[in-house]
Amino acid sequence: MKFEEKNRMSRRGLARFFKGLSELVEKDELEVAAGRISLGESVDVEVEYKEKKGKAKLEIELKWQISGGDETMKGSGEKEMVSDRSGESISEVKQEMKKSFNALRKTIEGSELPSLPAVEALVDINDRCRALAEGEGYESELEAFTELVNRFRKAVKSGNLDEAKTLVGEMRSAKKTCHKTYRWKEE
Repeated sequence: MKFEEKNRMSRRGLARFFKGLSELVEKDELEVAAGRISLGESVDVEVEYKEKKGKAKLEIELKWQISGGDETMKGSGEKEMVSDRSGESISEVKQEMKKSFNALRKTIEGSELPSLPAVEALVDINDRCRALAEGEGYESELEAFTELVNRFRKAVKSGNLDEAKTLVGEMRSAKKTCHKTYRWKEE
């Protein structure tokens, strides 16, 4: 099995991601799009930091023995941290939101709960969208959507698939209504 995921997150979102990941590791319930990953009791951790051409890169690599073989499987993989968001556009964030939401929706439609890190990524994208849209007249719609996203996170954390399904439908409806009412344009 091989899996790689790349997300752009704020520092706050990254902190939530690692907190959620930590909670899952403690319970040995780590799940990614490719399936469930069971960790060994002993995990080798490699941390590498590089700076090149004005960019920083932090790689965290986890290795452990998997049952039934001598192979070592890599977990976590590469995560690039972006600290400067000043050039980010609302269109870019909306595209990230669409991609993240659709992946979560497909998981829910398959009668499975998404991973907590994937939900935390949606929360982070939503926070970035709210920050970029501040003062543009979308606040009430974004607050309503944010409330749904937070309720969705709570449903996933508690393992409530039925509630999560309902909330995905409500988020989808709220998103469509907002998009019909407002068309965000780049300046």
